[in-house]
Amino acid sequence: MNRCYVNWVSGYFTDICDENIRAYDEFAKKRCKCQSSVYNYHKILKVFVREAYAAHLISENPYQNFKLDHGKRVARAYPRPSTSTVRMGKTCC
Repeated sequence: MNRCYVNWVSGYFTDICDENIRAYDEFAKKRCKCQSSVYNYHKILKVFVREAYAAHLISENPYQNFKLDHGKRVARAYPRPSTSTVRMGKTCC
């Protein structure tokens, strides 16, 4: 592994702990409209935390005891096309 990479990573992964994960969760909940968005942000961060734990850059995985709610699925409302934009019997290709 590249020495610069280890120095850069070890400087930041030491901040990963239960308290900071909870603080990040509260921050994400304030910025995002849906719980599913918060879950997706955690899902991405969780991958990096797992890699750091496997490489022994952190002593424990804080996501091991942290439960995440997926959120409820919200049906998207797509606008109906007007009849003037839809041509009967013709395709675009």
